[in-house]
Amino acid sequence: MRPPFLLLLTSSALCLAGCGSENTETGDSQEDSSKPEDPAPNVLFVIADDMGLEAHPCYSMDAEHEQATMPNIEALCERGVVFDEVWANPLCSPTRASLMTGRYPHQHGVGTAATDEGPGLALTEWTLPMALKADTDKERALANIGKWHLVSDENGGFDSPNLLGWEHYEGMLSGTLESYFSYNEVVNGVGQQVENYATTENVDDALRWVGDQDQPWLLWLAFNAPHLPHHLPPEHLHGYLSLSGEEEDIADRPLPYFLAMLQAMDTEIGRLFEGLGEEVLANTEIIFLGDNGTFNRVNQRAYPDEHGKGSLYQGGIHVPLVISGPSVQEGGRRSDTLVSVNDLFATLLELAGTPWTENLPESWDGDSYSLLPLLQSAEESSSGREWVMAELFGEKIQENTGRALRIGDYKLIQFAGNQKAFFNLAEDPFETSNILGQPLSTEAEAAYNALLAISEDWPTTILDPPDPE
Repeated sequence: MRPPFLLLLTSSALCLAGCGSENTETGDSQEDSSKPEDPAPNVLFVIADDMGLEAHPCYSMDAEHEQATMPNIEALCERGVVFDEVWANPLCSPTRASLMTGRYPHQHGVGTAATDEGPGLALTEWTLPMALKADTDKERALANIGKWHLVSDENGGFDSPNLLGWEHYEGMLSGTLESYFSYNEVVNGVGQQVENYATTENVDDALRWVGDQDQPWLLWLAFNAPHLPHHLPPEHLHGYLSLSGEEEDIADRPLPYFLAMLQAMDTEIGRLFEGLGEEVLANTEIIFLGDNGTFNRVNQRAYPDEHGKGSLYQGGIHVPLVISGPSVQEGGRRSDTLVSVNDLFATLLELAGTPWTENLPESWDGDSYSLLPLLQSAEESSSGREWVMAELFGEKIQENTGRALRIGDYKLIQFAGNQKAFFNLAEDPFETSNILGQPLSTEAEAAYNALLAISEDWPTTILDPPDPE
C-alpha cells in the first residue's frame, strides 16, 4: 500500500556520486586556481530502532514476508553502497555505546539496555563528538537528535548527551516511549512535554537545527521508530488506512502497525531530504543503520523463534547498513565485507574529514576500521577487518549472556556457563544446526579454534556471571 503522500527524492537530489558531467576538451584539462575550495561535507547519520535486516527494502530474505513501502530508503541504496554483512549488538544501548566509542561492550561497560540505575555510558569515555571537536582546524556543528538510551543516574541524567560531547541534544532519553504522541523531550538538559508524533518531531527538530547552521555539520538522528509500542502513525504518513489503532487490535496483530511505522518513518525521511534541499543533499554523506534485530513478534518468522532482537543469533545482530553521498564512487553496488558497528566510529570521523587517529588518547583501546576506502573504490574488497564480535551481558539477561564471533562463513556463540554453538552461515544462514555435535572439516576446525582464541583474548568474566541473588 503506497501512502497518499511520499516525498521521494528526485534523481538530481540523489545524484550524490557517480553522476558527474562528461569532460569536455577544455573544461577539465587544467585547474582553475581562482576556483574556491569545495565546502566540507555534512554528515547525516540515521538510526532506525529495532529495524532488522528482513524489514529493510534493500535486503531479501528466504522467508516470505511483507515489507512496507519505503522509496526514500530504497533510493539511498540505488545511489550508495549496501553492506550485506554488518553486525550490531543485540540491544540498542550496547550498539549505541559502540557507535559512540568504537569499542566493544565489555570495554565500555554497556552490555544491556540502559536504565536509571545503569549501565549508562561512562563520562570517562572518549566519544565521537569529542573526537570531532579535537580537530581544531575545522569548524563543524554537532547535534544528536532523537533516542539517546545511554543515560543513567551516574552519567549526568538529563545532561548526559552534552556531558558526553554533543553541542546540541534534543530528544527522548529513555529506551521506550509510553506513547508516540505524548512524551517528555529533553533539550540540552531541560525537559519539556511534547504532543507530536515522535517520528515527525525528530524530523522537525532536525530541520530546525540544520536551518540554524552556517557551517558544515554532523547530525546523529536516531528515530524511536519502529520500536515498541506499535502505535498507529498519522494517516497522511502511511497507507495502512484500515487499521483502527485500538490497543486490542495492536496486541492481536502488531505486524501491520509495525509496517505502518516503517512507512511513516520513510515518509518523514523524504520530508527531511526535501527540507534540506538538493544543494545541501549533494554535499551530505548519509548513513542509514538499523541498531539491532527486529522484535520477535513482528519479524514474520524470518528467523527461528527467539532468534530475533535480544539474541546473539543472526536475527538479533545482523543489521542493515547503507551509505550514500559524495564519497561514494560507482553507487548502486553492494559489499560483502565484514563490518562491525564499531567501524562507524572511524567511518563517521573520516567522512567528516577529521584526522582522528592523530588525536587518540593513549588510553583508547577501541577496534574501528573505516569504510571510506570501500566507498571510494568499487575495487576495494575489504576494510582490513578479519572478524566481527557482538556481546550481551547484564544482571537482567543472564540466561542470554554471551559473545558471538565470526570469521568468514563460520560463527561461534559462547553462552554463559561455557555452552557453545558453532555454525556455517553459508550452509545454514538461519542457524538451525549446531555443527559442534558432528565431526568438523579441517576448514571448520581451523575457524573454530581461531574464533575461540580471539574470544579468549578478551575478558571472560561476562561469560561467567555471578549467580543471581
